[in-house]
Amino acid sequence: GGLLRASVIVTAELLALGLARLAIPAERRRLRLGLERPRASRLAWATAPLVGFALHRIGGVFVAMVPSTGVAPVEAFVSFTSGFVVVSLVGVIAPVVEELFFRGLFYGLVEEASGPNAAMLASAALFALVHVPQDFGAWGPMASIAFLGLALAVLRRVTGSSLVPAAAHLTHNVLVTLVALAA
Repeated sequence: GGLLRASVIVTAELLALGLARLAIPAERRRLRLGLERPRASRLAWATAPLVGFALHRIGGVFVAMVPSTGVAPVEAFVSFTSGFVVVSLVGVIAPVVEELFFRGLFYGLVEEASGPNAAMLASAALFALVHVPQDFGAWGPMASIAFLGLALAVLRRVTGSSLVPAAAHLTHNVLVTLVALAA
């Protein structure tokens, strides 16, 4: 069930990006999707993995502090070897797709309509909402994901690019996968 939900979500995000390619004029596409070169480019690229590492550590604090009422569906899924392999692959692919969707397309549309603050909050809220099925009952991880979404949205606003949050998100997910493998 968890794999099916993740597959449906990633497929829906890819379809939305494909439709955006058709609907957004070519001259506006890079700007709307946040594919511009980041402001302070060298600094942004150098710090993206550090931000991803910091977000992983902060997420651990949320997990430790916020009590859970059950085991998250994703945790049960990764307890099986085949589930762990699938989650590992998705953990590397999903951050790029998610950032292009949440901090690219969605952020860009909301920013144009309502401004950057609304775009940050809306993209973070949608990101958290989409992750509810995989972490329902495990409130620490859910709080961590909500914080991650907000931090990545702030990174999008600061750098002007969805590529830097994608690098930070990828670092975060690789660390989550490595920690799960070590356990």
